[in-house]
Amino acid sequence: MRKYVVLLLVFAAAIFGIAAAETMKDFRYTDVDFAPVDTMGTIDTADDVLLPAELGELLPDADADGLFDVSYVVKKKGTVSSTNPGQLYGVITVNNTTATNFTITDTYGSQFDINPAKIGGGVQVIRVDAGGIATVLTRTAQVVSGAVDNSANTADLEIMLDEPLAADEKLMIFMKFKNAMKKVVPDYTNFVNNVSVTSDGTVEAASATIEFV
Repeated sequence: MRKYVVLLLVFAAAIFGIAAAETMKDFRYTDVDFAPVDTMGTIDTADDVLLPAELGELLPDADADGLFDVSYVVKKKGTVSSTNPGQLYGVITVNNTTATNFTITDTYGSQFDINPAKIGGGVQVIRVDAGGIATVLTRTAQVVSGAVDNSANTADLEIMLDEPLAADEKLMIFMKFKNAMKKVVPDYTNFVNNVSVTSDGTVEAASATIEFV
């Protein structure tokens, strides 16, 4: 079925043209599970059933100003011990495209680091179908490469899919952020996270921002 959808998309792109990949950015809690399994109550993995991915909940925006809320946990001497939540994900979602190759540049503020600072560690790439079932591309033979530089506050990725996304699929990149302000005076400047996604020669940008409350 997927092959027919892909052929239809390719045909549409050739005849009508398809806009650049739709790109979105947000922040979520870290209670995620990309490949949850129902064991059917047995220890035999042969009857396990893969369940829809648990993709986390959006961070709150109590004052509805479009900025996500995080708070510092500050010691009596005025330095940061942690944040609430202590870890979170910056999530990039890409869909509505027939491209197979993507170049992604993610830039972020200094209050958080990607941890662990590597592709397949603090950065996970998944492909999610219409039923919510996810394939973790950073665990497959598909090409996902790149590097994380917490000193420069950047993450760069190259993603090569073996076939285009179907119309009802999406590509998601989860970047796990951890507090980088421990034992220093809190920085209440907004934490801005920008991303640019290049595919088929076009560039799409998105941004999400945390305010400290």
